[in-house]
Amino acid sequence: HGYHRIHSFPITMMRFAWAHSGDEILRQSYFYLSLLKKRYPELEELWDGEERLVLLRDREGKSCRAHMVDVRDLVHGLVCALDKPEAYGQVFNLAAPKAFSWEEVVPHLSQALEIPWIEATLSGAPIHYQLDISKAQKTIGYKPQYDMIRMIDDGLAVQRGEDLGILPT
Repeated sequence: HGYHRIHSFPITMMRFAWAHSGDEILRQSYFYLSLLKKRYPELEELWDGEERLVLLRDREGKSCRAHMVDVRDLVHGLVCALDKPEAYGQVFNLAAPKAFSWEEVVPHLSQALEIPWIEATLSGAPIHYQLDISKAQKTIGYKPQYDMIRMIDDGLAVQRGEDLGILPT
């Protein structure tokens, strides 16, 4: 903010949610027990040698929640801010249209990958975060199109070799 005010240099800051492209969302550690048990030792007792997806909950039973962004929406947001004087000196969040919950995504991913799922409660700090994208929507016309379900479905399509205009990762 300060550099823009002091020097009248047209600068816009963009904050991205965790960005994914192609099929990399399908390989992330936050769904697979074999990977989650390394980060959360209390999940080790659930491991029986067979991969399972995990619907994570906090100590109060609430499904964990996070916000991602598809790289296509990220690029769209950057393009929206170009040459927009109303964006100068501003900070914008770029993320999917909405945060996702494990409760929504894990059953969908389980069905798509044919991997069974289980529920588990984390004893430590819960995963709950969401970015407010309303300023980017109002000020620069940011209109994200890819929620987590769409990102998963598009990742599966990329793995099948379908041409979605994105590169496999």
